[in-house]
Amino acid sequence: MFGVSIIVPLYNKERTIADTVESILEQSDPRFEVIVVDDGSQDASVAKLAGQADRINLIQQANAGPSAARNRGAVEAKYDVLAFADADDRLDRHFVARHLKIREHHPDVQLSINSFEVIRDGTVGRTEHVQKRIADDLHDDVILDVVRAECISNVHSSGFCIDRSVFDASGGYTEDLRCWEITEALLRFALHSERMALLADVLSQKFEEDDENSQFERFRSNVDQYMLYCQCLMRSMPELCEASRSRFGRELQSCCSRLLRQRKFRQFVGFMNTVQADPAISTSVQLSWRTQLAYRMLRLI
Repeated sequence: MFGVSIIVPLYNKERTIADTVESILEQSDPRFEVIVVDDGSQDASVAKLAGQADRINLIQQANAGPSAARNRGAVEAKYDVLAFADADDRLDRHFVARHLKIREHHPDVQLSINSFEVIRDGTVGRTEHVQKRIADDLHDDVILDVVRAECISNVHSSGFCIDRSVFDASGGYTEDLRCWEITEALLRFALHSERMALLADVLSQKFEEDDENSQFERFRSNVDQYMLYCQCLMRSMPELCEASRSRFGRELQSCCSRLLRQRKFRQFVGFMNTVQADPAISTSVQLSWRTQLAYRMLRLI
């Protein structure tokens, strides 16, 4: 069915979940459904949805993380296009209409990324016009035939729609990855999509106001998670153009430095072995002479 299934992973967001769902239900285009996947919330989050129960599909599961919740929602979805909104995001009322319209005009578009706002302390901290990541003078939608790393990095959870066929073919979200999972998934979605679109309209808002209940804040300093993220990136990097490989290559450089700083020498050597094994990856990673020396010395131990 041609429409958008909007999936909301929910974990302990009793203060915001009702407003998030209400913003979704106010869509100007009726071709959508809302699937809320409660990921083992321990607060009153589910109770806050009582007034909207007849307009959403509520699924409950034991806590497995937001990626697992998103994947579960995708399994239950009835529409051909998927969107994912965190339980403290807001969607513009034309979110569904604009993402469907670009597909009606360009049937080969399978991934569409919209412009969005980031809210901090009750005000707009920044506005991300995604088409301007290509060039500052672009004001309209942009259709891309190739993957551009700058277009899929730092896009928030409700900043895109992906065709369900591509989501399934690419394997969905990596459930073991608890941080940077959106960028990693978007990279695979983009590589599996025939074409992608950058929408000039600001269609969603990301609220960065709940650090205590933020998975990103809990895991951003976890070097093992960062290494897993980089290992996932390396599986996709050989398919990218040189410029995009270099952009993600900086992530690999950063991972090497973090592993050394935390004295995770065995993991560092194993990670470097993987980097060096593929010339398409190794040539995109500009390591410092100290990192190269450390690698040569540690391999001898």
